[in-house]
Amino acid sequence: MGETRYVSLLGLGFGDCGKGLFTDALTRTLGAHTIVRFNGGAQAGHNVVLPDGRHHTFSQFGAGSFVEGTMTVLASPVVVHPSAILVEARALERVGLADAMTRLMIDGECRVTTPFHQAAGRLREYARGRAAHGTCGVGVGETVAFALAHADDGLVYSELHSRASAHQKLLRIQQILRAEIGALLTKPMTDSPLIDE
Repeated sequence: MGETRYVSLLGLGFGDCGKGLFTDALTRTLGAHTIVRFNGGAQAGHNVVLPDGRHHTFSQFGAGSFVEGTMTVLASPVVVHPSAILVEARALERVGLADAMTRLMIDGECRVTTPFHQAAGRLREYARGRAAHGTCGVGVGETVAFALAHADDGLVYSELHSRASAHQKLLRIQQILRAEIGALLTKPMTDSPLIDE
């Protein structure tokens, strides 16, 4: 039986610390067959530029995906953004990676970002005014906060297989977030950095 090796690559800060470059290099050097994303979500921006000039900023697919046959696993607690996965797959196709979707596996327990999470997160950030912390607006933080506060109401990836179940969850998420952010919509935004005084 062959030896299985696991290599962990961790960034100790926010921003582009080179995780994409290192993941691609380690995938090639070690002959890795699978990249496992184990945290974060669609806000990631792991840049890989190949010697032939092709470039992609990996968001949800593993940054070793340019290596033929390499699988990507999105493991819980990764926050999945389904429509962004489709957008990224099309972007990868434009740089010559046509089979990215067939090389993607998603843990059924991954939390799912919805347009409601994105809108609520952006509204909360706007309401912070000058105290805004600089969210990228993708909805990852809002999705996690929602799941922690409303454990039974959060949507997970496995529930997308049932249209009726997913629809019920989406309606519930919308209802809860509307109630939570209702006060933000009526609050004066005079301290917002977007309004000249």
